[in-house]
Amino acid sequence: MIEICKLIFVIAVTVKITEACNGYNLKVNRISTCIDDSIVVPHNVDLKFDPNCNLIIEGCIEMVKPTKWAKGTYEANKSPMPPMKGPVDMCQILGDAKVPQAGEIISAFGLPKKCPLSAKKYCVNGKKSVNISAFKKKLTLLAGQLDLKFDVEHDSGKSCVDINITVSKRK
Repeated sequence: MIEICKLIFVIAVTVKITEACNGYNLKVNRISTCIDDSIVVPHNVDLKFDPNCNLIIEGCIEMVKPTKWAKGTYEANKSPMPPMKGPVDMCQILGDAKVPQAGEIISAFGLPKKCPLSAKKYCVNGKKSVNISAFKKKLTLLAGQLDLKFDVEHDSGKSCVDINITVSKRK
């Protein structure tokens, strides 16, 4: 389940609204930083699904300050399931081979596969696609509202990202 949360985080940070594979719509209702001086800030990020369950990625993720490590916690709330909480090492996610799609999304932005991360905007131009067909049957589990919150400590400061998405079946 932690692998699904990692993939959801990467997708949610990059998605505004899209029609998902298997007849599901995905809409990001809110992506915001929870603190004024967050180290990680998304900019004009958009993502679309094509008919073959590929994600088409555009936009930037800005690292405001360089960081050598990034550890924290995540919390996922999806009714009627109980809340899920746990530790997260964002530097480990960069090179995590357990969820190759997350790695492909990260590499599409030009992020390195391990820390340290430089202070800059990491951008993708919409020409990179990531196949997520392996997850299309699991979209049923995500139907409804999903709230995600990531509180992360870096050697150079803190990041907090609050995300609310809706997954719904197309009628």
